[in-house]
Amino acid sequence: MMETQAYIEEMTNRYVYAVIRRLPAAQKADIEKELRGLIEDMLAARFSEPGREDIDAVLSELGKPAALAAKYGDAKNWLIGPGYYDVYLMLLKIVLAVVAFGVTVAQAIGFFVDPPAGVFPALGRYFSSVFPALFGAFSGLTIVMAAAERINLPPVAGQGLGKGPWRPADLPPVPAGAAVIKRGEPIASLVFAVLALVVFNFAPWLLGAYALDGSGNIIPIFDPGVYQGVLPLINIAIGVGMIKEIIRLLAGRYTLPLAFGIAAVNAVTLILVLFVFTTPELWSREFFDMLRAVRVDLPAGLDLPGLLAIIGKVVMVFFVIGIVADTATAFYKAIRYGGRGTLDDIAAEVKRAAQEQKPSEEKR
Repeated sequence: MMETQAYIEEMTNRYVYAVIRRLPAAQKADIEKELRGLIEDMLAARFSEPGREDIDAVLSELGKPAALAAKYGDAKNWLIGPGYYDVYLMLLKIVLAVVAFGVTVAQAIGFFVDPPAGVFPALGRYFSSVFPALFGAFSGLTIVMAAAERINLPPVAGQGLGKGPWRPADLPPVPAGAAVIKRGEPIASLVFAVLALVVFNFAPWLLGAYALDGSGNIIPIFDPGVYQGVLPLINIAIGVGMIKEIIRLLAGRYTLPLAFGIAAVNAVTLILVLFVFTTPELWSREFFDMLRAVRVDLPAGLDLPGLLAIIGKVVMVFFVIGIVADTATAFYKAIRYGGRGTLDDIAAEVKRAAQEQKPSEEKR
């Protein structure tokens, strides 16, 4: 009898420890007490004099310690959960298809300009570009969606994706037509962003002009050395813009939190783009020389680099206007058409907090 009781205690201790070791420190004491009581109650309810096989049966019924710990801790045992998986799968198919298409077109143009020595070198050149591009696209999208899963993005609050128990009152109101973000809009922006990433990273030679001396060479518009130095900033700018479109897609409607998020992302993108493309050293001198060589009726004293710099500034002005317009549109639609998802929600929350505080003050 003593040996049996010692076995029951030993197995209970082992099981309880295997569960609570996976839990936060603040939960361990309470859950240990609760779990020990549960095991004792299950044994007492089923067996008048529990034996070795009885404690084994009870612990088997409780299941694997890791699974039980996950239930107690409300842990997310997935990288991308059901709330985001459908969007993730849709975007993954689109992004991988666009990357494969973009790399294939770029490599085809490259084979035309610089023909490979044979079939195997051509295949090697192609696969050495397409596989890293596909892996990078898959990794980047997965990281972004996993981060969205972990931090519970504010724009999707009320859709059953937040922390804590879900309530019907958490359901957001049906947005007005103008507040709805049609899926095609952010998806189209994502497609162009992915194509830009492919070009900047795997076919930068496309950003240039064909030499007119019959050699078939392409004169890059960017200085190769400076370009490689600013390429990470270009990737960050494009990546941040892609994150913005993913958030817009997940939100599905314009709200003030989304508008503030778009404003923050646009500010980061604007700073990076202005820093990169207003760098004078970025533009290739060889490209300027080629333009000088082919001009026909331009004034003899024309400062071509200066003219191109002005053109670049004009392009940057239009880019700034586009960024400002995108931000203003998000705020306008959130405030004008967002309804209870924006200003009314804030007012209702303030009113509710005041009503909860009033009874406590009356009790005093």
